[in-house]
Amino acid sequence: MRTIYQNGTIELVVRFFDGNGNLIDPDGGEPLLVSIFDPDHPPFDPDVVDGDAVVLDATPTRIEEGIYTYEYTLDPDAAVGGWYDRWEAVIDGVSQTTNFTFDVLERIIPESPGLAENMVVSVTLDSSIANINGETLGTDYEFFFSTTLNPMYASSDLLGIELGAYIPEIPTFTLDLNIHWASIQADAQTFSRRITTHPITDAPVTASLSVNRTYLEFARTEFVLCKAGRTLLNNAIAVLAKSKRLADLEIVYDSGAKDYLKELAATCGQLKAVLNSGGLISEGASLPMTTAIKGARDLDRPTFGRDWIRLSQIRGGANTRSTTLSGRRAKRHWTGDPIPFTPWWRG
Repeated sequence: MRTIYQNGTIELVVRFFDGNGNLIDPDGGEPLLVSIFDPDHPPFDPDVVDGDAVVLDATPTRIEEGIYTYEYTLDPDAAVGGWYDRWEAVIDGVSQTTNFTFDVLERIIPESPGLAENMVVSVTLDSSIANINGETLGTDYEFFFSTTLNPMYASSDLLGIELGAYIPEIPTFTLDLNIHWASIQADAQTFSRRITTHPITDAPVTASLSVNRTYLEFARTEFVLCKAGRTLLNNAIAVLAKSKRLADLEIVYDSGAKDYLKELAATCGQLKAVLNSGGLISEGASLPMTTAIKGARDLDRPTFGRDWIRLSQIRGGANTRSTTLSGRRAKRHWTGDPIPFTPWWRG
């Protein structure tokens, strides 16, 4: 079926054959004419006259022996539906008139937001697409491609080196998507500790710092490879690991994928801790312990140390009772002079 959209140009092609199936030209000296009719005026309707034609008695172009074409451009508001092209020729002294049809589709102007990172584009070629000889594709063809994937902390080639024996037929596009998703997870798992002094030089710093940035990036790449590899192996293991049993006899086809999957899971867990620490620990190490106490301005912050309180002006008597600002905590104390001429109270 020939189709065209409004405001498009269609190439109408006709071929002439003799009784033996060979291409032939119409009789010389006789005109070859083509006329075009819209859906409301089919040329085979007895009430339709030549004056109703959109194109009347146009001369087509000869491509080669027996093949002629005519191009017609439709208006933007051309009627939607089945159109007709009528061909008139004289072959071996006999006048012949043949009507063909083509469909005009409504032109839809899509709005595209444009391409950006992390987009997957699908292109489908319809089975009805035909060449100038009228031969169609016969089946739909679908193609995929993606824009730049970001983040990507590993490559499909590197993943192939790690898992080549298990993923020989998986398309590169699928590998890239797995790596991209694993990279997103790596970003979500990575934290940088905010510190005030450099752990080695003791120099003051005001931003997040990783002691070994190179190691952190290495661990992140390893984590992505493990994470993407686990996803791929989980999907492939049903095919790779098979077994057959006959009574007490069992045959197992095992490629070692299950054991490798356990190894990847263990490595992922260790690398996750490295990312969590911002590269401050190595694989197999634990995260450093952290402690927290109430802030200095907290109304119920407890007193720490030996509990000696220095007062410059107030000297209370024995059994004096002091409270916090909130009045929710209190303590009793007495006087003493551990240092001459310097008043201290012990709570």
